[in-house]
Amino acid sequence: MCGRYALSYNVDQLPQQISKYKSLNEPSLPKIDDDSKKDKGYNDLEIATKYNTKSYNIAPTKCCPILLEHTNEILLMRWGLIPAWSETPVKYNTFNARIESLNSSKIWKTTKSKNYYCAVPMSGYYEWHQLTKQPYYVRRKDEKIMFVAGLYEIHEKKSGEKSYSFTIVTSPAPKNLEWLHLRMPVIIEPGSQNWESWFKKGELHEPKFDDELYECYPVTKSVGNVKNDNKGLIVKVENDSSSIRSTPSSSSSSPRNHRKRSVDVSQFFTKSPLKKKKKLNKKSETK
Repeated sequence: MCGRYALSYNVDQLPQQISKYKSLNEPSLPKIDDDSKKDKGYNDLEIATKYNTKSYNIAPTKCCPILLEHTNEILLMRWGLIPAWSETPVKYNTFNARIESLNSSKIWKTTKSKNYYCAVPMSGYYEWHQLTKQPYYVRRKDEKIMFVAGLYEIHEKKSGEKSYSFTIVTSPAPKNLEWLHLRMPVIIEPGSQNWESWFKKGELHEPKFDDELYECYPVTKSVGNVKNDNKGLIVKVENDSSSIRSTPSSSSSSPRNHRKRSVDVSQFFTKSPLKKKKKLNKKSETK
């Protein structure tokens, strides 16, 4: 899963960082709607500069810069997708979308049908080890901006103003990262096959974690408190992570046997054949 990440740049600094990838052009800055403007009378560039998106502890419901590849622009969006049929955030967690339910869940299918695909830029993301609860930070070794696959939705108000929200796509973790957590956000490299297929077809190939490009190391547990937000959160701390990685999984120590029961939001938007069967049985009993 992905419930916390870091972005070391303000929104006006992102275009230059993104353009470090040869396959990407420098995107345009966001046009921030009135709801996001704390001070009126500024032009878009001044507001974007004033609106601080730099954070080392980004959590759901925060406003984050998102890259739209087809228009090559950055937009500010709320983390936690608000479905097209709802005017307000739903009570279910929609900050992550399971790759397994993208084509079966109504909430994601509706968004996909409009080709609302995006990339979430980040400096790195946090994940908690399922056995030790030790937080780890995953980032590129060259410290360039990394991207994960996302979906977004648009809501237009009666006044004509638009608001945006997004979710991060997650998948089962590959074997070389399974020691940390059974799931991970789907990393997409600019110019890769996964990048192209996501934006053109809404399809993602088997996720991979490239040990040559990315690294994962333990960080302070202070990241668990969203009120903490400083560069110290991404600094490596002493922890015997090598022993955790090398310990073979057993029936008693495997994360699969210790993970908490998670709820897939897609189950709330699909019809259960079991319930239908029960209803038919009840009808037959009353006859």
